[in-house]
Amino acid sequence: MEDLLDEGDAILNPQKHDDLLFDDSTFSRSRRYFWAADSLDTFLASISDTLNQWNMWWEAWEPIIRNAERMHKLRFEARSRSEPKSSASSVMESREATDLGKTVKLLTYVSIFYLPLGVCAAMFSIDPDFGLTLFGVVTVVTAVTTYFIVANLESIIHVLRRTPQAIKTPLVDKMAQDGDEEWKRRGQGLRDARPDRADATPSGWRIVQYAGVRLARVFGRLGRWKRLGRFGPGKELEGELP
Repeated sequence: MEDLLDEGDAILNPQKHDDLLFDDSTFSRSRRYFWAADSLDTFLASISDTLNQWNMWWEAWEPIIRNAERMHKLRFEARSRSEPKSSASSVMESREATDLGKTVKLLTYVSIFYLPLGVCAAMFSIDPDFGLTLFGVVTVVTAVTTYFIVANLESIIHVLRRTPQAIKTPLVDKMAQDGDEEWKRRGQGLRDARPDRADATPSGWRIVQYAGVRLARVFGRLGRWKRLGRFGPGKELEGELP
């Protein structure tokens, strides 16, 4: 509207300024001004009605909105006050769980203490001819062995976990370097397999299968060497065994 009604440059042009006093034969300037005035009246009426509607809506909903804001603040305050209590409850429950675990551990040790005695007593009660001396010796040996295993259980588990890995790793490396392309592909897949891989990990039974294949190859080559008469006394098998 400002661009439509702007005649600001007429002040510097006397001829154009005088022309504003008159209209042309088509009344273009008058029609433009009338359209602008009528449009502005319509816009003002619509804006005024919108403002009235907004004021009415705000008068009706202002208490609810204020209460909602207060409820949000109260909820935040309630949560902030409940979090320390929840943390304290969690700590207490953790302590109770720890105490319970210690109690169960103590009861387990007590049952383990009597376990070898009970097993030996049950076995020797079958035949009374075994004798008390043998019963005492077997009971002491069984008890000491059981207590030793329990006392060193973590170390034993660690060794048992590392032993298969120590056997598996060099065998998988040999599989990945095998001359057979199929075994080479399987070995490479086993060596590159990771727990977070998206593709399927090759079956671990392939390692056992490959160990059997290698043994079969060894015995097959030994038999071939014997048939050829090259495996005589004092000779060593060189370059053929994997």
